[in-house]
Amino acid sequence: MVDAVYTRVLTAVVAALTAVLLYGSPAHAQDMSVELEQFNAECFDIAGEFEPTDGCYKSAEELGIEIENINESMDKGCVLSDLFEDYSCKGPSAPCSYSPQ
Repeated sequence: MVDAVYTRVLTAVVAALTAVLLYGSPAHAQDMSVELEQFNAECFDIAGEFEPTDGCYKSAEELGIEIENINESMDKGCVLSDLFEDYSCKGPSAPCSYSPQ
């Protein structure tokens, strides 16, 4: 009886570790990177402004991107190059005030 319980627990632990290794692998991260690049190419125009289509919102949700982050960033006037990894931003890039003399 104890051996059966031990075997089940051990099997569950091995299954969980296998899942972590498969989904947390560099290959998964690389796949996600490709998906994000594709999302950026399809959902941001040449100027870097978000295209608020149903398809882009759906893609963002599927990728785990917070829609609120995108909307707030666009409301602030941010473009793709201003965004952090989570698609939030503090505000649009300001021109450099330093000018050498």
